Amino acid sequence: MTEALTHPFDLVEAERLPEPITFAYQGQQTLTTPSAARPVAPSPSLRADPSDRVARFQVVQPAFGAVIRSPVRITGRASVFEGRFDIEIEDGHNVLATRRVTASVGAPGWGAFDVTIPFDKPTNPYGTIIFVTYSAKDGSRQENLLAPVRFEFDRR
Repeated sequence: MTEALTHPFDLVEAERLPEPITFAYQGQQTLTTPSAARPVAPSPSLRADPSDRVARFQVVQPAFGAVIRSPVRITGRASVFEGRFDIEIEDGHNVLATRRVTASVGAPGWGAFDVTIPFDKPTNPYGTIIFVTYSAKDGSRQENLLAPVRFEFDRR
């Protein structure tokens, strides 16, 4: 199953609360209920599922929602089987690039990764960097962890 974000988007991570959260927008502000907004972490963690309490990636750059151009440098830490995963860059219509990455250490440790990936010209200004993990049992594609980005976009 592939998950996808629609664009434009707002990405929110919140702890489980006993009551639902309501989001209301006023200009550039997002108002939340029942609790006040928490500061955004500088290095967001990606999980396969909100109920999965184990983060597998900590992305240092690019920041979520950042404007990127080719080639893009992607850095962070991963805690995945044998340190191996793929990074895909897509624009909502096409996969623009795919790169196999090996972090410096495999799970359960946290291994650093630092890759520069050139990608094809996007067809629209919004896209996603997808971190793909694989089953240790049979090598099948397990998770698609999404980091939304915007492309430096030239319509020419």
